[in-house]
Amino acid sequence: MYKAHFSQQLGWVFRCSIKCLRAALHSHLNPSTPLDPIRLAKMAHSAEATAQKGRASPTDTATSALGGCVVVSGQHVTGTRHVFDTSLETPEGSRSWAINVVDLPADIDDAWLVVGYSGTALQLERVVAKVANLISESPQRMEEMEAIAILRERD
Repeated sequence: MYKAHFSQQLGWVFRCSIKCLRAALHSHLNPSTPLDPIRLAKMAHSAEATAQKGRASPTDTATSALGGCVVVSGQHVTGTRHVFDTSLETPEGSRSWAINVVDLPADIDDAWLVVGYSGTALQLERVVAKVANLISESPQRMEEMEAIAILRERD
């Protein structure tokens, strides 16, 4: 478990490092030109795929580059604003994604939530046990759970 967690952290650090390096180089070489978040997202996704032997979804890199509420899907999602498309050749074949965003209301200024769906079903009991363990280790996480409940009630 520790090894997997450590490996995930290294992947996150690698993605952040690449994005920071590219942004710094761009700012140094082109100080009067604004950064292009779509270009940064695509470059970071490419770097992540290289580091992961050809396998990477653009979820982390698009969310990091664009910020806000990002929805990554195989197609444009109704109710979102389409930003760009991207694709990747993987060992399993070609994959394509549509990167969409949701324009959040101005009064939501501090929301932290990432939801991912891989298409693979999980045993709910295991997920609930993990959440319970997380809350017992970090009771302040209960505030986040309450915020999720409030968001769910708005639907």
